[in-house]
Amino acid sequence: SYESEEIKIIDFGLSKKYAQSERLHDAVGTVYTMAPEVIMGNYAEKVDVWSIGVIAFMLLSSSLPFYGKTRQHVIRRVVKGRYSFEGYRWNTTSLAAKQFIHKLLKLNPADRPTAIQVLDLPWLQQNVEHMHKRSRRMSECLAFDRVQASIQSFAGYRRLKKLALLVIAHKSTDEEIGFLRQIFRQIDTSKDSGISINEFKEALADYQYSDVELEHMFHAIDIYGTGEIHYSEFLAATMEAHGQIEEERIAEAFDLIDADDSGFITVANLKDFLGKQLPDAYLNAIIDEVDVDHDHCISYEEFLALWDEAEDMKLRENYLCGAKRRQESMDAMSSSGSSGSLSEEMTESVSALSRGSMTSNELGGGMYFFDVEKQKSVRLSQPPQQ
Repeated sequence: SYESEEIKIIDFGLSKKYAQSERLHDAVGTVYTMAPEVIMGNYAEKVDVWSIGVIAFMLLSSSLPFYGKTRQHVIRRVVKGRYSFEGYRWNTTSLAAKQFIHKLLKLNPADRPTAIQVLDLPWLQQNVEHMHKRSRRMSECLAFDRVQASIQSFAGYRRLKKLALLVIAHKSTDEEIGFLRQIFRQIDTSKDSGISINEFKEALADYQYSDVELEHMFHAIDIYGTGEIHYSEFLAATMEAHGQIEEERIAEAFDLIDADDSGFITVANLKDFLGKQLPDAYLNAIIDEVDVDHDHCISYEEFLALWDEAEDMKLRENYLCGAKRRQESMDAMSSSGSSGSLSEEMTESVSALSRGSMTSNELGGGMYFFDVEKQKSVRLSQPPQQ
């Protein structure tokens, strides 16, 4: 799409450094963009302002302001400074755009604005503001693509990795959290410090997930089991959207859970960390998901392997596929003239990869984390199905 195209500025072969009061005399350049004083052989920096006016004229009308069948004919028109806004293309061009060109194509250089003053002309200011807003929407959109990818990936993580990410989220600084706080506030439209299932579905509506998939992800993030996604849970699920987590942070999480400094995470460590009322079967299941060598405890190497290359590749695949689905949704809404959801306010993006399969744990995965006091009797008598 044109939003992703790059603009390259080239051809500085005739550029020249000059002193503030210096006059130049060589007639160089392309004749139809030359200012009259270049042709006359006595000019300064405002010739560039004239040339910008010529280029703006050409871009808006696909025609030259000073046209002639021969070079001499063009020169005569340039020296007289005569042009017109006639033709069907100019019928739909704004008055501000015409005034912009008119100010730049003043025959007398003293009547032209400086390059700095050109930036303040109304037509350019209107478009600069629009581009700033567009750039901001693009940035927000790309950030939201990363957030949804992180959420989708989090739903499929093993429970120990979810726990580790929650620990990392609890200990994160404002700088490490970055834009995630603002996105949480955008999703939390009721401003009650929690994301409801309806708010969650609305936020991800453009990504074409089914209701089953959305509920799947919601319950995987609802670590406390309250029926809402709280701020710390949201951070845990989206930390990786802010960038790759450094091994130092992973090591800190391991050390915090390995409270007895044995170098291993054991069922006893999890019981101390999560609450002694939790069933051993549930805690053993957390260990078994990661225990590669079957020694009933988790070494640091096994813990670190939760962030292996395959997980990173899956996160990237989720990002690219999600961005593609969002773009398709927005294209469809644009063609139908309908308005979309939260992420419709952001525009842009990306790749043409096909949608990847979504794999995750069953609903309710991780409901025990840090929820020590609530529903103890229910949990003791009926552990959630994993």
